[in-house]
Amino acid sequence: QWYQRRVRERSADNWIPRPPERYCLTGHRMPISRVIFHPVYNVMVSASEDGSIKVWDYESGDFERTLKGHTDAVNDIAFESTGKTLASCSSDLTIRLWDFVGFECIKTMHGHDHTVSSVRFVPTGDFLVSASRDKSIKVWEVATGYCTKTLVGHREWVRVAAVSPDGKLIASGSNDHTIRIWEIATKECKVELREHDHVVECVAWAPEGCTAHINEAIQSENLVLESRRDRSSCRDHVTRRSKCTTSALEAVSYL
Repeated sequence: QWYQRRVRERSADNWIPRPPERYCLTGHRMPISRVIFHPVYNVMVSASEDGSIKVWDYESGDFERTLKGHTDAVNDIAFESTGKTLASCSSDLTIRLWDFVGFECIKTMHGHDHTVSSVRFVPTGDFLVSASRDKSIKVWEVATGYCTKTLVGHREWVRVAAVSPDGKLIASGSNDHTIRIWEIATKECKVELREHDHVVECVAWAPEGCTAHINEAIQSENLVLESRRDRSSCRDHVTRRSKCTTSALEAVSYL
């Protein structure tokens, strides 16, 4: 694939993208909330506040199709590992599952009481995790579309939920300025991290191979690895990394 080939060909000092861009893809009528690559095919998928999901060929720059069904902004999208199923969540309070072979909506899941802001598959692909402005995190069975667990503890909007590589833990970030680590099997909140001073909008689990390097950074840099001020928006961008149980977690907060 073109993308993977380009990655292999790049040297370590040439990783920052530089103009001109390969393609400029247009078609959405409102801001684009999320863009992801397909795990197998040469396509990427975009979600927008216009309520649509669009599929693009990133090698040719061609638009392929639009997936329609949501009645409000699409806030997040995610593929399961084989790329056969796409999940989307929306401000219309629903989560939709799409067959990415026939490009049809195969399930619509209801259960959240407010905007659904984040959706992720567990690594096995048989369950789905969602986060919502109703302050809850829900776990859904993909085969049936039923909600099997609801995790409650955040005091404000849960912006994001990320599943650990082993599928046992969930990391969530919230408007209450905290990151929580949950054990999926028991629904128990194992850790609450309170170092941020504002909304936590993104969390990500680092691969296990990074643990030694992150532990070294924690000891030498006092947890804060990067901090800069974006003068155009007058906000500090801080990246913090914390060691939690056996995995490392990265969180980004906008102050």
